[in-house]
Amino acid sequence: PRSTGDAPRRHTGQLETKAGCRPVAGKSTIFTYARPVLIRAFTLANGVAPTSPHKAGLDGDEYVTRDELRCLMVVTQAALKIYRLFESADTSGDRRCTRDEWDAGLEHMNNELRSYGLEGDLVSEDFDKVDADGGGSILLDEAVHFFLDRLCDDPALLRENEGETRELAERSAKNIAVHVEKAPAEPKKKTKVPTTSKVWDLVVNQGIGAVHVQRACDAAHLGDDISLKAERRGRGFILTATTPRTFDAWNWLDEELKEVLTDLVQDMSLRGAQRKKAPAFDGAP
Repeated sequence: PRSTGDAPRRHTGQLETKAGCRPVAGKSTIFTYARPVLIRAFTLANGVAPTSPHKAGLDGDEYVTRDELRCLMVVTQAALKIYRLFESADTSGDRRCTRDEWDAGLEHMNNELRSYGLEGDLVSEDFDKVDADGGGSILLDEAVHFFLDRLCDDPALLRENEGETRELAERSAKNIAVHVEKAPAEPKKKTKVPTTSKVWDLVVNQGIGAVHVQRACDAAHLGDDISLKAERRGRGFILTATTPRTFDAWNWLDEELKEVLTDLVQDMSLRGAQRKKAPAFDGAP
């Protein structure tokens, strides 16, 4: 690094310049790197010069006129420095600088400002000043608006930047003013599914109650659409299964429940189901 007076200055050497301008895949590496801020510099420079009645077709948002070319060169130089500052803080690379990234990058940004011959006096509280829209993160446009007057003394560009900064603040204030908290959405009413039920009569082992049967059924996880309820009825116990009306696997459920409750019940029978008869004894050995 070279120095001018007391302020250290960094200069890009000839070899670095050639390396940066060497095209990669047919594109300038400098343009690829700095494209977002070059677009920002263009939008600041065009429209700076007063509209000429003789060149009305060339004035406007799509062109930089001859009178605006000098402004474009000046603002491009400043914008590249701002982009270097912004990128050093944006460690996530998402083109947004959060408060944590801002605080973590303060020392580096202040050193960078000093290398430009400026005061490195950024502090944590400056985050809210740069974050003009109050969105909780600093965008590249906001960084350019904030730092331009430090790196540029061109009156026309500063007026243009001040005007755009004011418009940004007005839009942000309008967005905040019209923002209305949405009422919480009403929970959607569940469509009631037609159901059907079947009942088993249980003969439980001694010391077993409905709670034991219920726990065993719950632990079996026989299906989300199958609801099982064990309860005492008179001197006995019943088990009720409720399912969607389309359920047609009752034989399967009967076998599963007998397996689940095999250690708790002596007998269980599904109401309405025919019991299998034992084969007749024919006297054969």
